[in-house]
Amino acid sequence: MNLKIILYWATSWLLAVMLPTVAVGLDSLLPVTPEPVTLSQATLLGRIHALLGSGSPTGKTPVRILVYGGEIIRMPWSERLVQEIQKLHPYCTVISTNLAIPNHYGSELRKLANADIYPFYPDLVLIHSYGEDPNYRLLMREIRERTTADVLVLTDHLHVHPLVFVDEETSPTILDRRAAVRPFPEEIRIPWLNYSLVPRFADEAGACLATIRDGWKRHIRTHHLAISNLVSDNYVLPNEQGQHLMIQLLLPYFVPISGLAPEDPWNSARVTSYSGNDDLRWNQGRLRIEFTGNRVEVITDTTSNDPVTVLLDGKPPSDHPSQYGVTRSSLIPGSDWPALLNSQSAISLREESWTASLDGVRTNSPYFTFKLLGSKTGPDGEGRSDREFRSASGRVLISPDDWNVMRFMAQHRRAVPESMAVRWETVFHGRDEFRPAAASAPGEFVTTVLATGLSNQSHVLELATRSGRPSPIRAIRFYRPPLSPPPVSGKKRNSR
Repeated sequence: MNLKIILYWATSWLLAVMLPTVAVGLDSLLPVTPEPVTLSQATLLGRIHALLGSGSPTGKTPVRILVYGGEIIRMPWSERLVQEIQKLHPYCTVISTNLAIPNHYGSELRKLANADIYPFYPDLVLIHSYGEDPNYRLLMREIRERTTADVLVLTDHLHVHPLVFVDEETSPTILDRRAAVRPFPEEIRIPWLNYSLVPRFADEAGACLATIRDGWKRHIRTHHLAISNLVSDNYVLPNEQGQHLMIQLLLPYFVPISGLAPEDPWNSARVTSYSGNDDLRWNQGRLRIEFTGNRVEVITDTTSNDPVTVLLDGKPPSDHPSQYGVTRSSLIPGSDWPALLNSQSAISLREESWTASLDGVRTNSPYFTFKLLGSKTGPDGEGRSDREFRSASGRVLISPDDWNVMRFMAQHRRAVPESMAVRWETVFHGRDEFRPAAASAPGEFVTTVLATGLSNQSHVLELATRSGRPSPIRAIRFYRPPLSPPPVSGKKRNSR
């Protein structure tokens, strides 16, 4: 093993053993003076700002926020941040969910995103993950390729560590030059990640970068603190003082920003709305609209018992494989980790519940076996966790790295039940037919998703009422993600 690495880990161990409890309590929360958000970064949050500013006392705008990543962003401060955003914008209804999981990084999050992010189709993704996993870069891009969300990426906060310093090197040029040395100099890995690699990932995806690390340094210098004043007894997680700092550093990204160009959240490069007689031209109860994008919603405020059938490119949405996805699997017993990160299919899907019965799950075994049962398909094959699995029907494909069980036991150094049942579902995200409905409160609307997860290209939507009369639809919205995935030929990605 490299001598530098040996010294690094030895120093880390000595620090943990020799330091007393480093979390120093402070009598009250210290004031925070965050730097204003630069216009260049604020522009990357143009859609979320447009949404937050679009509501009114008689018509609140729904705003969907997804919090994603690992243990830091899973902490209570993120929920309190969302509550503060709601207070700042009372004419919006913030719909938020936190699906972060401790000790999950780029590779795991990218797989889970198929169940977590894309069906939810957020307006904003607030994300933080540790490490240099290239899948973190791909995840940022795929969020922008598969949704119309703005993305706010957090750099790391400071924590107590022998190689973490308030006066660390921050120049990307210097850090990149030193990072090119082999073996990699461990003493610059953390600043290199925060000041070169993650900013590069964010820039490639058109994501806004929240420089949390710089904010912690300013706060420490302003109040003459040690890093230990802001973290808990484990030297890493922010304590109450540190969580307060996280919130205050992020709130400026959600207040009105001078110079930010106004944007119509419902008619822009990412979203197109059709409404009124000029746009919704019914002909004997039929409506046909050509659009480009990957999601279709109808907005209603009036109840009608006249059902409306839906066709996409000449077929019901249920005939499009892209309209099916899987849910998160059940958890490993005694943990908050999903047992299965992802599953795929080789054939057209249908709504179904799945159970994988695992056996031989042991810490001293390199694999376990399982049997698959579908609620409609029935017994659908047997497999091993260390081999590619294709069910007998072709409806379930599982790769060895889709399983999360062995990683859990290795990381936590504890056993789980030798036999367990892992459950998940295949779900349909579209609608072949719908009836317009009214909201429960005046000034609000009902949003019905007709299709989501389509290929981001040209499509044709056709609606038809059973009565042959126009349907009382207030608006139809089409969503077009700002980035395009790379062509199959491998040519350079196009962005819009």
